Amino acid sequence: MRSQEINPHFSFLKKTSKKLKKKWRFRSIIWLKLFFALLFFWLLVAIFYYLWSLTFDLSKIGQMSQRSLIYDRYGKVYSLAGGENRQIIPFDKVSNYFVNALISREDARFYQHHGIDPIGIARAVIRNLLLGGIRQGGSTITQQLARNSFSLGGHTMNRKLLEAAMAFRIETELSKEKILELYMNRIYFGPGLYGVESASQAYFNRPASQMSLAQGALLAGLIRSPNHLSPFNNLHGALQQQALVLKRMEELNLITKEEHTKALHEKIKSPTHRIFHMQNSWATDAILRELAQVLPADTIDSGPLHIMSTIDPELQHVAEHSLLKRLAEIESQALFQEQHRLQKHTHLYISNQKKPLTQIFQTDGDEEVVKADGVRRIMKSDDDSMSTFYSRKTSRSTQHPSDFPTSAVDRYEIPGLSLEKNQIRLEGALLAIDNASGGIVAIVGGRDYKTSQYNRAITAERQVGSLAKPFVYEKAFEKGLTPESLVSDAPLTPAELPEAFKTYHPQNSDGTFQQWLPASYGLIHSRNTMSVRIGLSVGLEEVATTLEHLGLNNKILPYPAICLGSFESTLKNITAAYTALATGGERLQPHLIEEVTDANGKILFLATRGRISVLDRVATHTTRELLKKVLTEGTGSRALSLGLKKPAAGKTGTTDHFFDAWFLGFIQSLTCGVWVGFDKPQTIMRGAYGAEIALPIWVDFMESKATDRYPAGEL
Repeated sequence: MRSQEINPHFSFLKKTSKKLKKKWRFRSIIWLKLFFALLFFWLLVAIFYYLWSLTFDLSKIGQMSQRSLIYDRYGKVYSLAGGENRQIIPFDKVSNYFVNALISREDARFYQHHGIDPIGIARAVIRNLLLGGIRQGGSTITQQLARNSFSLGGHTMNRKLLEAAMAFRIETELSKEKILELYMNRIYFGPGLYGVESASQAYFNRPASQMSLAQGALLAGLIRSPNHLSPFNNLHGALQQQALVLKRMEELNLITKEEHTKALHEKIKSPTHRIFHMQNSWATDAILRELAQVLPADTIDSGPLHIMSTIDPELQHVAEHSLLKRLAEIESQALFQEQHRLQKHTHLYISNQKKPLTQIFQTDGDEEVVKADGVRRIMKSDDDSMSTFYSRKTSRSTQHPSDFPTSAVDRYEIPGLSLEKNQIRLEGALLAIDNASGGIVAIVGGRDYKTSQYNRAITAERQVGSLAKPFVYEKAFEKGLTPESLVSDAPLTPAELPEAFKTYHPQNSDGTFQQWLPASYGLIHSRNTMSVRIGLSVGLEEVATTLEHLGLNNKILPYPAICLGSFESTLKNITAAYTALATGGERLQPHLIEEVTDANGKILFLATRGRISVLDRVATHTTRELLKKVLTEGTGSRALSLGLKKPAAGKTGTTDHFFDAWFLGFIQSLTCGVWVGFDKPQTIMRGAYGAEIALPIWVDFMESKATDRYPAGEL
């Protein structure tokens, strides 16, 4: 046979093909090894982060701060008491329209993935690359729930991996409906609104279960930028997002074209429903103080609580307004301005030094002479916005604008010097109690809660002055004294006084003394000498004990001056004591909280509405009749010209040197006390009697329309 010849070219191709196959096989093996290495690496990463996720307590996802609410005496929400403004509701209490809108907006493949959506992530990456920047996120609803429930760190790859592991674990342990329920209750929907129920109530004034398609789509559209898109301030922007959500819902066949069109044409108005905020007010502050006394701290913190208070919001407003208005009127009086112009002083400081070098006292006109660093200076106040400092040593003047901050101290700055001009503000307080229950219906602790949270109605202890006299007379009437019994109004003699008080010589407010007068006259016209004599006849020990039983003070020493109210008490305690005169002898327990319940309606606290019998009923009736005359012919007769028309009884009170002005009185259903003075005791002004200073506030309150719902029959 003839041998075949081999084509050299073919042989070369064959050898080349073998080499290429070998080379590709080698590369494939390398790539395969790299693939499995990467797969093994990511498997280790996944195992690591999943094990890390196991260290988190998933039960905390459902632990969300809920709002505790304070309700007024009529059952309406008065203030947020604490926690986030959230109401947790179950999945089946949320409108299906909102659920579908939420899924369309945030996670269209929610029911197809297991916490992580690779398709969604890839789509987001491509979209962001095409459009530039981060235009779309790849986080699922479950990932968002994990991120919002736990502190996982900042915007890092480490956080994203842990978030993905947490989402996988959540999907493993919780149902889809439970995940949605937790997410809808947790997320933020705008200013002060947490959870779908609070948002629906605030924006649409309806529960989440009753949201329409248009409302559900609008609410879902807020989630990515809740503050910016809130309908409270940007309804137009919210409606634009609503349109996008509705379009997406139609694309996913969750709604029909007709439903889409109808929802777009549904009218949505700017919300007017009030969001529950924490009221910075005397009433809220006092209620929270009392809450801390009746419930343990862990119960309050765990919440949510429903706190039923005794506050009447209309009466509270009247009390705050009247106090502020009347204090301003007092400060505008010439006598007041003269009194405090003469006492005004300032301190001169070298910059960066706290110790005052000298005091500056106002002299004639508006010049004030100072001396510091051996230099005599005169400060002249040209007007309210400019001060000129004249130096006798340099004969130069320096002018500077004043700062006038909102606080009680005005600060002036000049090169090398700082001047503080101390200004005093007249303060006041009011407290009113319901005579049927003991509930406090109004409480004002000062003229402005924003500048001072010191509650003078329940904390400040001041001398009560003549407010103590009715209780002295009541004890005397109980022992047989009658209103017609004659009592001397002459100066007290040493023979009448206890051994340790022989030099005690009380004066009457008008500076006069009279002879024998009916006992009734002593109370109606607040005669000091008569009141002390009556107290001495009762016995100072018994007077002191009675005042203590009324709750005015824990320890009152049996001195003659206690008959004139020389001891201290709070406005709350003296007002509560006067409820004994209003009710016929029973002192009511003043309180601000009637009931506290938890989220399930379980009663955690219930007021006892305590009533303590402390005064004799017949003697109290006699005393009350005289206190009625105080307002018609006695020290409080100015009440008639101030507009008092309701049957009422009460007593004025003024302490030495006009440091404190009081009025305590009651109508059939309300007892109210008013105090006016300075935080640091000093003279208000000459003639600052209780009838002039405190009584106008009391009459404003008692004759306001807000009191019309409280009976005011004959006493």
